Formats: sequence, C-alpha cells, structure tokens
Amino acid sequence: MASENFKSNLITGLVTGLAATLLAPVLRPFLANASRSLTKATIKGGVLLYERGRESFAELGETVEDLMAEVRSEMETGGEGSAGVASETEATNAQGRTTPS
Repeated sequence: MASENFKSNLITGLVTGLAATLLAPVLRPFLANASRSLTKATIKGGVLLYERGRESFAELGETVEDLMAEVRSEMETGGEGSAGVASETEATNAQGRTTPS
C-alpha cells in the first residue's frame, strides 16, 4: 500500500516537472509582463500616496503657522480675541445668566 502511494506520487511529480519544463518558455514572458505591470502599479500608487501626504502635511504646517501668527498678534495687542470671548462667557455663566445662542 505504501509503495502504491510512493509510485503515484513519483509519477505525479515527474509529470508536473515535465509539464513545467515544457511550459516555462511559453509562460515566462507572460509572467514577466504581469509581474512588471503589477510592480509598476504598486510603485505608482506609492508615489501618489507620498505626494498626497506631502500636500496634506504642507497644509497642516501652513495652518499651524497661521495660528501661531494669530496668537503672537493677540499676545502683542493685549490678549483680546477668542480667549477674551471665552473669559467673558465664563464670567456671565458664573453669574447665573446665559448668553443667547
């Protein structure tokens, strides 16, 4: 019984190896083109993702710079601005009055 399995596995392995040897010259160009196009598509997607990330971080940097400039301007003029509005709202609420929305 074990020798039958060995013989069938040996025959299957030989047939598979022979088929691979005969089909390799035919399949090689197809597989090379398919893997090349897949590689190119992967690289293209990575480059696009990188560019979008750079743009997003540049916009974030500009926003932070704008906020920093506003804060510095408010600090130089005496701190009036959104912080002052928040303080007035808190003082009004502490006195029991609500501000209209």
